[in-house]
Amino acid sequence: DFPADPPTPVTTPVALIEAFGSEPDECLSAADTILVFDSADFVRRAAPDIVRIASVPTRGVIITAGDEHYDFIARFFGPQVGVDEDPVTGSAYTELTPYWAARTGKSRFHARQVSSRGGDVLCELEGDRVKIAGGAVLYLEGSITVPA
Repeated sequence: DFPADPPTPVTTPVALIEAFGSEPDECLSAADTILVFDSADFVRRAAPDIVRIASVPTRGVIITAGDEHYDFIARFFGPQVGVDEDPVTGSAYTELTPYWAARTGKSRFHARQVSSRGGDVLCELEGDRVKIAGGAVLYLEGSITVPA
């Protein structure tokens, strides 16, 4: 249960058009920059220039499109924060869910992050909150001792 971060339209940075080799249908800004494409196939196959993405002053770049099997698909590139491509990015859905809700009139979505590992994300817009659910991968386990 997270605060929604509805994106607003902005002009597409030239570096992102060059990075993806294509101009998006829409460019939006929230915590990240969102590029909306009309082709799910384009989003799946994109092989962007990470150096050009890193030159844009934003936390990360999300690309998204509608899809025939999911409500929408997305990918997240964040070289500015040390992650060329994140497998599944929960925070991205606080931005994507309000966007797709406004575009489709729906409030519940079954989305897929189509990175090489990928993952399904269930998200729901409830007022100014986004509920996000999905599977997780345990990658680290440990313990910490704090001195008294």
